[in-house]
Amino acid sequence: MTSHVQGFTEGTAILYAHGFSLLKYEFEKKYPDLQHVLYAPKSIGSELRRQYELKGKLGAVYSLEFFTGGHDEFLDWLMHLARAMGINMGPYRSTFVHETEADLFSEQGLLCSLIPYTAGEMFKELVNKGMEPELAYFECRHELKLIVNAMVDKGPEGFFDLISPNALIGSEKGYKKLFSPEFKHNLKSLLTDIQAGTFNQEIDNTNVEETSKIIVTGK
Repeated sequence: MTSHVQGFTEGTAILYAHGFSLLKYEFEKKYPDLQHVLYAPKSIGSELRRQYELKGKLGAVYSLEFFTGGHDEFLDWLMHLARAMGINMGPYRSTFVHETEADLFSEQGLLCSLIPYTAGEMFKELVNKGMEPELAYFECRHELKLIVNAMVDKGPEGFFDLISPNALIGSEKGYKKLFSPEFKHNLKSLLTDIQAGTFNQEIDNTNVEETSKIIVTGK
């Protein structure tokens, strides 16, 4: 049984930049006459454009698991598209499920939670202790980008070889104090909730606009 979408002919390939919508709404089952392809650049849109202009490092993953046509020919086209967009790391083969779960987990556990919220809390703590806001900004926000760049460029081992002895000793102390068994358990539970579908239910029951106001105003 097929279900046609207005404006699309049978066999049209739909490219998903993120696997979430297909998995949540099961588009591959609702519209089996269309070709569903994952092509996910690993970057936010603004940074994707910026790195393209700078000829920086850009990665992507893809999946043809719901593509029933000629894989080799379409994959050649997909690789050509990737090169035209400046993708120079991959694109690597994955699945809709893996891309979605990894993306949500990285957002919740690190990229959009731990990093910005920790930076904000440390900035406030320094300012509350009487330190200049400009200094606090450099230490908690500006240097963050420089450190991440070094970590990405040098790799995990190379990064720790690069930093000073004080920073190395401090990193170990911070790890032992902050990464408690409770933290590690909570981190794992984020992925468990994603894989169990609990996060989907939370999304359906959350007012995004109200949540944004709370984050911005703190109220």
